[in-house]
Amino acid sequence: MPAEAVAQILASVRARGDAAVKELTSKIDGVDMDSLEVPASEIAGAARKITPQLLSHLKTAAEQVHRFHEKQRDGFLEGVRKMARAL
Repeated sequence: MPAEAVAQILASVRARGDAAVKELTSKIDGVDMDSLEVPASEIAGAARKITPQLLSHLKTAAEQVHRFHEKQRDGFLEGVRKMARAL
């Protein structure tokens, strides 16, 4: 995806928030969503369908991904800002 397209997406999401995310998800991914939030009942139902061991592994993986991206966030955002200034 060219840098200009990324900059346009970021600007749209900053300006219009969730409405832009929904519109772009429909346009780019072909998925129409009423809400960006997965209902708690759906999460609980899915959790009951898997083994406790798998659930534990998924929680561990989610925690690791979260920590990784927290560390990367500041550097990434600075890179995006530099790219946007260059356009």
